[in-house]
Amino acid sequence: MLVEADTIARLNRSDAAVRRAFVAGCAERVAQIFTGLRGPQISRSLDVETFVNALYSLWSGVSVTTYSRLLEQVERFEEFEPSEEGISDTAEIYAMYSALALRYALACAASDDPEFAVKCGHVMLTAMEQMDSAVPGNSFAEEERRFQARDHVTRVYEAEGSDLREECQASARKRYEALAARL
Repeated sequence: MLVEADTIARLNRSDAAVRRAFVAGCAERVAQIFTGLRGPQISRSLDVETFVNALYSLWSGVSVTTYSRLLEQVERFEEFEPSEEGISDTAEIYAMYSALALRYALACAASDDPEFAVKCGHVMLTAMEQMDSAVPGNSFAEEERRFQARDHVTRVYEAEGSDLREECQASARKRYEALAARL
């Protein structure tokens, strides 16, 4: 599924803070999938901590250097290591989508390149479309499309984005619970 043309145009003409809010929201909406799937694995505790720290940084705004450092840490996640077998396990697939969304979110924040925001949106829509197929009775792709279509300029920085973040966290809980019930 592709990001809507109107959303792409808005991202291209928006400032860095709006793009950062867009990608922070995307990453937030899959954060609980990553932390829920990887958290129980002691060997992944640093990756979970990095994911959480990166989310905090995306929402609060930090230096480009910090985003770049976090991006380097995320790129060392197991999800980005080459594999001859590929990924076929359901949990692995959604952990990968979550890590990829965070990777694009941090790349956007580090570079202020709207193309990374668009890629982040594409990953989210693709993941949610697949989740709708894997977990029947849900409409996560449609929900994701609605989140992405919002005009973040007016809502995001009311109370420093806390309302939007809370909505994204609630969505993330629903997504993780639906996925966990299927696993």
